[in-house]
Parts: sequence; structure tokens; C-alpha cells
Amino acid sequence: MNNELKDYYQILGVSKEATMDEIRKAYRNKAKIYHPDVNPAQDAHQQFIEISEAYEVLRDPVSRANYDQMWRNASSQTQYTGSAEYQDFQRRAQQQAQQYADMSLDDLIEQVLGFAYEAGRTILVGERGKPRLNLFDYMKMGFFGVILTICLILSFTGIGTIPGIAIGLLVFNSLIKDDHFIGIIPFVVTTIVADILVVILIITWLASL
Repeated sequence: MNNELKDYYQILGVSKEATMDEIRKAYRNKAKIYHPDVNPAQDAHQQFIEISEAYEVLRDPVSRANYDQMWRNASSQTQYTGSAEYQDFQRRAQQQAQQYADMSLDDLIEQVLGFAYEAGRTILVGERGKPRLNLFDYMKMGFFGVILTICLILSFTGIGTIPGIAIGLLVFNSLIKDDHFIGIIPFVVTTIVADILVVILIITWLASL
């Protein structure tokens, strides 16, 4: 699929070595100029979509690395063959950019560019650019999740508090992979699935007695 390979760094007005803070600051500044709430020009909406698309691609370490590699390899910046992965990143970035355009400027700055948004997102779904989880990762989370569930149940009797603290530390360690926090949601979902499987196994065992 041939498309124009946009220079997202130029669109945001930052260098290719820009830090995430510099990228976020550049986007915030341009959003205040081109957002439909403050700029009535006919082409302002499209310009805002374009800078939002650039921000979405560059804010994610994985999509940014993919984009940088494609830029280096492209023999022509006006015609290139994008990888399926990059095309997916770009399509999602364009969709997200449109959602940003539909938001008020105040909501955009508060929810998307604010510290609370990034902190909340990291806690729930993990750091951007986190490594992919494999079967062993899910099994480990499920195991600690089941143990933590048992400790929580026992805590009502007063005998599971201390073990619960120890298991809590182990659970936290299981949420770190390659020095990246992988998020609370994967742990919670895995724990629920593991607990259900344990209950089914117990019921099956009791029924066979």
C-alpha cells in the first residue's frame, strides 16, 4: 500500500531526538493554536487532525520506533510501502485524532495532556511500550492472584493479614516485566479467570467423592 510518509517530527516542530515531554509540550502548544475551539480558519480543523495524528504516533514508543525505522529505510519520502503493523498504528492514530477534535480544548488538555491521565492510564493498562506478555506471564499472575484471593478470604479471620502483605509484594513484582509496569487490568482479569478455574476444579473434585 503506497501512501505519503509524513514527517511527524516536522509537523510537531520537534527534533527526531525529542523527549516525550518535548513532544507533549509541542503538541499542547499547537493544539492551543489549531484546535477548532479557538481557530475558525477553514483549514485549522485538518491541521489539528494532522498534528494530533503525529502526536499519537510519536507518543507511543513502539509506534515511534516503527515509524523511525520506516523513515530511515524509505527510498522516497513521498512513496513507500508501509508495514501492516505501521498502517494499523497510523489508522488508530487518525481515529484518535478525530476524537481529539471532537473534544473541547479544555478537556483535551486536562484528560489527554494532563498528568492524571497518563498516571491513570499507566496504572490500569501499563506503561507505553511495555513488552508483550506470554503464557508464562499470565500463569504467574494467575497463580499469585489465586494466592492473594485466599489470603484476602483468610484476612477476615485475622490469620491471613501477614501472608497477604508478603503475597502483595510478590504480586507487585509479577506486574513488572523488563523494568516496565504491565498494568492492573491484566492482573485482575487473569486473577478472575484463575479463581473461576480453581472453583471449577474444587467443585469437580467434590462431586467425584
